[in-house]
Amino acid sequence: MAGGGGSDYTEDDQAEALRIMIREVATVEPVALVWYSAYDQTYFGADPWFQQAFRFEGLISWTGTPKQSWVVWQKLAAAPVTLDER
Repeated sequence: MAGGGGSDYTEDDQAEALRIMIREVATVEPVALVWYSAYDQTYFGADPWFQQAFRFEGLISWTGTPKQSWVVWQKLAAAPVTLDER
């Protein structure tokens, strides 16, 4: 995954990366978890390297089709939330 997304970065890779991130973040009792972009972006006008690296980072394709990672994100969002008042 070095360098972000790209043609060699599959939906399976993205979903697995999200699962790993969720597991790792859960170990530090986070207040919030944010994903960079809900939708894939075209990044018109940006340098080609940037377009290549980040165009597939969304959880939903630019056509509006949910990706595997969107299902992972929805499961996380549906999980019970507890507030610990320390």
